[in-house]
Amino acid sequence: MTILLNHRAGRAQRARVREQLVRYLRERGIEAVVHEVRAGEEITSLARQAVLSGERTVVAAGGDGTVGAVAAALVDTEATMAVLPVGTLNHFAKELGIPLGLEAAVEIALTGAIRAIDVGEVNGRVFVNNSSLGLYPAIVFARERRRRQGWSKWLAMAWASLSVPGRFPSLSVWLEAGGGGTRVVTPFLFVGNNEYMVEGFRFGRRRSLDEGRIWVFVAPPISSRWRAVRLTLRALFKRDRRGRDFDVFQTRELRVETTREQVRVALDGEIFRIPPPLRYRSRPRALRVRVPAGKG
Repeated sequence: MTILLNHRAGRAQRARVREQLVRYLRERGIEAVVHEVRAGEEITSLARQAVLSGERTVVAAGGDGTVGAVAAALVDTEATMAVLPVGTLNHFAKELGIPLGLEAAVEIALTGAIRAIDVGEVNGRVFVNNSSLGLYPAIVFARERRRRQGWSKWLAMAWASLSVPGRFPSLSVWLEAGGGGTRVVTPFLFVGNNEYMVEGFRFGRRRSLDEGRIWVFVAPPISSRWRAVRLTLRALFKRDRRGRDFDVFQTRELRVETTREQVRVALDGEIFRIPPPLRYRSRPRALRVRVPAGKG
């Protein structure tokens, strides 16, 4: 069994997770190879090598970014992904009912049911949860810049969330889906791998992971910088529950055009620069995942 452990976890946490993993698996008669990996491309490359060498299960030990990077190598193969949720938020694991405790998650990786689920894709890049343009990628980019300067993750996120919205320009994009097109000016475009439940500017759980659709949420133009900051604060503190802040539609494919040479795109919380046009699509039931019994 090949396990890809995200290097972003602190040194002490990585050592603890590695030690526990090796012990839990040896108790079950399994020798595992644990790779500490640093970036999405490295994770995908190692996962692809594991599949080509005949591995039937590849384990993503990390958060949603690690899961997405492993998934990119496993889609449309006979290999199965298992998830050990040792990241910060672990949205994907929670939606599949995978326990956050490491030993229980290892048990699911070994004996869980196999379920085929959808993934989303944009210009050849795979995502398991969602993708977004505009305000959110700008905030994450600013957060990571502060973290490289030594700030803590949460302090950097608070600073970015308060400072970026007031100076971020809205995007002017052309959207094509279902044979029609429209031009919109928006601070924030969100593309979900299947339907997300929404309260104001908060995205919650998904209703399904295998409907073969992408759901597109378009925020309305923001008239002032103060309104941008206010909406961000509402989102962060869950104070906006009107549920009517977005234009929403579903589709199988979406084309996004803009005059910019490159666009910052968030995929499962990781930021990429992608030249437009952006071509989104759903890839139905393209990924096999280990899930708790009864979730298959």
